[in-house]
Amino acid sequence: MHKQRCWVWFRGGLSDGGHWKPGFVGTAAPEGGIRIEHPSFVSVRVPEWRVAVQEPGDLSQAPRGMPQSGPWLLGT
Repeated sequence: MHKQRCWVWFRGGLSDGGHWKPGFVGTAAPEGGIRIEHPSFVSVRVPEWRVAVQEPGDLSQAPRGMPQSGPWLLGT
């Protein structure tokens, strides 16, 4: 993946199940995962399941392959 606009999945709080947030730029990281960048957020590496390169049809629908538990961040 070259630098590409993408949407990132954020988990919600107790009452919100989560949502896709637009405005990120994603790049495949050599260490694995996707490095995401946004002017309002710290650049980090996230698992591939948290990133969509096409706008999701339902911005509140969780991504396929989302684990019940596991890392949400892979590092900086």
